[in-house]
Amino acid sequence: MFQTLTWERSHPYIAGVTAFAGAYGLAKYGVPFPKETSFFSAVITLGGIFSAFSVTIKSLILSNQEKIKSLKETGYHDDLMRYLRTSIDGSLILCIAGLLGFFQPLACAEEFTPLVIGLLVFSLLAIRRVTMASSAVLKQPQRRKAG
Repeated sequence: MFQTLTWERSHPYIAGVTAFAGAYGLAKYGVPFPKETSFFSAVITLGGIFSAFSVTIKSLILSNQEKIKSLKETGYHDDLMRYLRTSIDGSLILCIAGLLGFFQPLACAEEFTPLVIGLLVFSLLAIRRVTMASSAVLKQPQRRKAG
């Protein structure tokens, strides 16, 4: 189950929603979550690092025409491009959530910090998915040219 393409496509979303639900449940039971600006500042920093990492991987893949051709031949090109796009977008949304945390009324909302935690888990797993897929692509041996 955990090695299928369906799982690969959906696990960051499933884990992100699960992390949000778990954190929200804990918040309902009175478990305190950080609401300080230092926490949200760290979230912005992590989101920036994650997005820069994803953009770097994307540029490495796109600059290698042989790998792009191989991806298109195997039918994995669209999936990898979607993973990269999702990773970059998720990281930038995490940055926006961290920025919104500086506004006290929003940061104090019961749902806000669990939402940030869910976004963080989603972003981490989207980065992991991109890393695993792109490292497999980059490790492929170069094909010999016929003739």
